Amino acid sequence: MAKKLVYTTNTAGATTDYAAADGTWKTIPGGGGGSGTVTSVATTAPITGGTITTSGTIGITQATGSTDGYLSSANWNTFNNKQNAITLTTTGTTGAATLVGSTLNIPQYAGAGSGTSFIVGLNATTVVAPATTNYTAITGGGYVNAANEFQRIYAMPQTCSLSRWYVRTSATQPASGSLVITLRQNQVDTALAITIAAGSVAGTYSNTATSIAFSAGDLASVKVQNNAAANSTPVISLSIMVTI
Repeated sequence: MAKKLVYTTNTAGATTDYAAADGTWKTIPGGGGGSGTVTSVATTAPITGGTITTSGTIGITQATGSTDGYLSSANWNTFNNKQNAITLTTTGTTGAATLVGSTLNIPQYAGAGSGTSFIVGLNATTVVAPATTNYTAITGGGYVNAANEFQRIYAMPQTCSLSRWYVRTSATQPASGSLVITLRQNQVDTALAITIAAGSVAGTYSNTATSIAFSAGDLASVKVQNNAAANSTPVISLSIMVTI
């Protein structure tokens, strides 16, 4: 293989030549030794450092919520550890909801939900005759005798409990006897009752200590027993809390 003699200098802008076979010096194409046509380097965000015409440092800023830049290792780990797309399943009818990997299972719970509500009703100004027991609905609506209690019965549509019972009266109960208002379940007296003592003035009376559980389909009605020798005070309104 023929060898060539290369000649160069450290002078800026000098060319690099070689001795050709014909005995002349020829310039190496492209200038060799780092010569070229780039004279400056400009940068745009997020790259920093420009414009460079001789020497300088190229950099890049870290990205923020409003500017571009490089992704830090902390942010990379955040993105890498993110929750995968979730698949929803509805297996089972009881138990807590679970999240395993990317599968969220929410059982199809039976029933109509849960919560607290109130039943309220007006009972006009009807009185109960002396030494008489009448019946009304948990929403009021006037009195009937024992033979017609079925006309004041409601079937409960959902398993629940009844509690915090309030009634209001509009006159003084006769001094000869009390007025006892009792919640009935399936036409049987329960422990949820309000006693308006003999001689009690018009006002609000309650039983907030007793709760009665009802199953779906159980029947609810109200018994009003006047133990006085005269007409009772009118019970003008009833209200009771329902907890599902």
